[in-house]
Amino acid sequence: MLVLDADIAKRFALFGGAVVIATTALVGWMSTTLITRNVLGTAASSTALFVDSIVTPHVQGLTVAAVLQDTAIEALDRTFLDPVLRDRFPFIEIWKADGTIVYSNHREMIGRSYPPPPSLAVAFEGEIASDFTDLRAQEHTVRQLDEEYLEIYTPIRDLGGGTIIAVAEIHESAEAVRQELDFATRRNWALVVTLALLVMAGLLTVVMRGNAIIRAQQRGLVERIEETERALEEVRRLKDAVQSATARLVEREEKAYRRIGADLHDGPAQLISYSTLKLEQIRRARSIAERSAMIEDVERALVEAVGEIRNMSQGLVLPDLDRMPVPKLIDAAIGAHEERTGNKVDRFITIDDPVLSRSFKICVYRFLQEALWNVHRHAPGTATTACCDIDAETVRVSVSNLPNENSASWDGRPGLGISGLKERVESLGGTFTIAHDGQMPTRLEMTLLKETA
Repeated sequence: MLVLDADIAKRFALFGGAVVIATTALVGWMSTTLITRNVLGTAASSTALFVDSIVTPHVQGLTVAAVLQDTAIEALDRTFLDPVLRDRFPFIEIWKADGTIVYSNHREMIGRSYPPPPSLAVAFEGEIASDFTDLRAQEHTVRQLDEEYLEIYTPIRDLGGGTIIAVAEIHESAEAVRQELDFATRRNWALVVTLALLVMAGLLTVVMRGNAIIRAQQRGLVERIEETERALEEVRRLKDAVQSATARLVEREEKAYRRIGADLHDGPAQLISYSTLKLEQIRRARSIAERSAMIEDVERALVEAVGEIRNMSQGLVLPDLDRMPVPKLIDAAIGAHEERTGNKVDRFITIDDPVLSRSFKICVYRFLQEALWNVHRHAPGTATTACCDIDAETVRVSVSNLPNENSASWDGRPGLGISGLKERVESLGGTFTIAHDGQMPTRLEMTLLKETA
């Protein structure tokens, strides 16, 4: 679990370290083996060449006899019993292929037979063999040899035909070779370990940088996923809001249709019905004066019905806003209200940037129309103020009034027009607020940001 929970750098350090250690051990062992073989081979070659030049002339008698003649043994003794050579080569034996020692600088070994050492067979194949002394070998246990030497086996050939007639085993002091091997081995292991550490450090640096990049990318992905989730949540919220707004819009349209139908039924339709009934009375009139009076009543009813229809149409149909500048649009909305109600509206207009989209123009016009109408409805004849502040970033429009004795009470719940106006403003990314004193609204305000247009 520790390995599974660790990050990439830790896992690489663990597994990569194990691989590097195993590889380092293998490479160190192989290179040490090769160094040992090369050092022993070099030492054996020089010694074998020297000994072969001394021994070969004296053992040629083995080509015709199974043992050396006394003269050959004496000649070899004179050579190898010399103090200089005896110090360098304390033991020397000449072997035949069957394991018989035909010469030794220790006379008691001459003529004895022992199990052939492994290197002896290699030498009879024509190769120079070398190794450190195996103190467990029988030929060494007999003479109780307890000091390690470098054993060199060199083939001795017939000078006439080149056939191997014997093998010379030379024991040379191993101290110098051991020192050289120890030095070479230490240097080799130091080099291998240093290279392994450099490789591991380089790879670990690369992996750690890669791990840092992956961590950063993971954090970025997590942040983007979180942002995406927030965006999806916002989309779901907006979708729900749109569905809710659509449902409310359908309900408001139905209510608006019913209100228009009710207004038409209670107003123009009643007047027209009244006029229709009067027509029958006109037909039955007995005098011209009575008929004229009835015609005047019908005319007044029809004029009143047409006026009501015209007033209703003015509230439903917007003027051509695309070609209308913003100041003129504001004046048109306020002027239409003043003409319809007869109430004077104080205006405070500041326009630094008159560029507005059509949707913003419609929203401003409808806001002024509905807000002023609500003021007139709840507080007819009161002092009314309209403020418009339009700059490069925001559009702020407000309508406020002062209550008087004619002000109707207001329970704080927005009506159909106010609710529709609020949703219109919020659909454009704006805010809509109503400030009141508990009895009636005293200020209606909307704020739009141009960047959402």
